[in-house]
Amino acid sequence: MTNILPVDAKNLIEQEDVTILDVRELWEYEHCRLQNALHIPLRVLPVRHHELNRAAPVLVYCHHGARSVFACSVLERAGFTNVYNLYGGINHWSDTVDQSIRKY
Repeated sequence: MTNILPVDAKNLIEQEDVTILDVRELWEYEHCRLQNALHIPLRVLPVRHHELNRAAPVLVYCHHGARSVFACSVLERAGFTNVYNLYGGINHWSDTVDQSIRKY
C-alpha cells in the first residue's frame, strides 16, 4: 500500500486507468463521493474484492483515511499489488483538491 496525497491522487487519476474505491457506508457515499467511484463498504470488501480489476491500480478512500488503510490491507492479503490509500480521505480531498465536495 502506498499513502498518496489528494493532489497526487488527482494526477494519478488523470494519467492512468485507476479503480476508485469508496469503502464508506451507503449514507456517506450518497452524501458525497469522488467521480466514478465504485462503492463497496469496508464490511463487505472481504467477500466482494473479486469485483475489482487486479491489473488496475486501486485508489481506496473513506472519510478521513482510517478505514481505507484497513481496506488496503484486505486487498493486499487478497493479492492486489497496486493499492493506494487516499491520505486524509475525502475530507482532505475536499480541503485541497475540490472544495465543491460536501463535507460532513
